[in-house]
Amino acid sequence: MESTSEVMTHLTTGAVIVYAIEWLKRLPQFRWITADSGTVNRIVSAVAAAAVAFGITASGDAQTGWIIHIPSVAVLGTGMWEFVKQFTVQQLIWDGVVSQKRVKVSLSSLSSLSSLPDSIDVKEVR
Repeated sequence: MESTSEVMTHLTTGAVIVYAIEWLKRLPQFRWITADSGTVNRIVSAVAAAAVAFGITASGDAQTGWIIHIPSVAVLGTGMWEFVKQFTVQQLIWDGVVSQKRVKVSLSSLSSLSSLPDSIDVKEVR
């Protein structure tokens, strides 16, 4: 069983990544990440989860250049379980907190609305 601190780390990191992706969606440079592209969102989320789980880091600046550090194959192999946990937490946070539930209305349900009365008498019951 995982320790409480590890669970909190996954929850915190997952929430930060989910809300960072939501923030990126509002920037003009990231118009390709939209609320309507579930597949793209999951790919971006999976890449972020992999970076966290596998310990992939980047450092540098515009003058000296950037270095992306990718750990050894052995470390990446053991990080696979961490990736699965991190991606699952991110998806749960997005599904449960961020995503807006959409109501689907079919044409058949709209046609049944015409048979409703114009007004309904409501009596207060105590």
